[in-house]
Amino acid sequence: MEVHPPHGPIHSVKEFLVHLLAITIGLLIALGLEASVEWVHHHRLVQEARENIFREIRDNERNVAEELNALPTEKSYLRKTLGTVSEPLSQRRTDRYKIDYSVLG
Repeated sequence: MEVHPPHGPIHSVKEFLVHLLAITIGLLIALGLEASVEWVHHHRLVQEARENIFREIRDNERNVAEELNALPTEKSYLRKTLGTVSEPLSQRRTDRYKIDYSVLG
C-alpha cells in the first residue's frame, strides 16, 4: 500500500486537512477491501474444514461398523486358539484344530 504526497506545496490548513482526509478515506477503503478479501478466504477455509471433518466422521463410522461386524469371526478364532494352547501337550492332536490366521489381518 502506497501513500503519495500532494503534487504541489500545501498553502493553507484547509488544503492540508483536505489531503489528510483524502488519504484517511483511501486508507480506510483499502483496509476494508483487504478485510473483506480475508473474510471470504477464511469463510472458504471453514467450509472446507467442515466438509473434511464430516467426511472423516463418516469414514470412521464405516470403519467402526466393519470392525464390529468382524468381531464374532475373530472371537471364534481366538477361542479355537485358546482351546488349542490350553490343552496339555500330551492330549493335543494337530489335525483337530486347523487355525487360519490369514483371515485376521
